Amino acid sequence: MSAEILHSSRGGRVLLLDGQKFYSRLTTPKKSYWKCAQRNCPATAITREYANGVVDVIKETSHDHIAAHSKYVDDEADKELICFLNEICVNLLDNYFTLSKYEWELLNNFEATVRFLADECESWRIKKKSLLEKPTDPFLS
Repeated sequence: MSAEILHSSRGGRVLLLDGQKFYSRLTTPKKSYWKCAQRNCPATAITREYANGVVDVIKETSHDHIAAHSKYVDDEADKELICFLNEICVNLLDNYFTLSKYEWELLNNFEATVRFLADECESWRIKKKSLLEKPTDPFLS
């Protein structure tokens, strides 16, 4: 059973339990009580959180809908991937490391994706101008 507690964009707590999203109904010093975020679903969960971040599921009741990975989970994974790619490209722009000719050719194959990420990722705004300029290939010099 995979359980993780995150914070929503509105600041509330969200439980992700086996691909299902729950919102917090009640939190006591020892337990948290959750309700499935799917409208009219009777599923509930009770969890205990430990100081080290481990979430222990004490009880969970059944859902009345098909268990599927929620869009929220997929969006979080996409954000992590975008941030990872962002970090690589920022390091390239800041010349913290260089690429081999083969790696440079691979990166050029994904130029459209990199440019899209440059437009979408907030932390790239400062680097956007230099990223959108056609980079000179250091191996052709």
